[in-house]
Amino acid sequence: MHPPRLPSFDPGVTAFVWSLVLAFYAWVFMLAIGVHGGTALVVALVCLFLFFLFIRLYGRNVEE
Repeated sequence: MHPPRLPSFDPGVTAFVWSLVLAFYAWVFMLAIGVHGGTALVVALVCLFLFFLFIRLYGRNVEE
């Protein structure tokens, strides 16, 4: 008997999760270097959108 397989996720979902993690990292970094909280939030949200587009358009599955 083989172990159960992980469920398949849509590429858009994985792109969103990656972009969310990267935007959170950028937000924390900006706060750590002294950027104002509101500015850091707006820049992180813009980064979230741009990261999502980049990952969704240019990210590929290695198995394809």
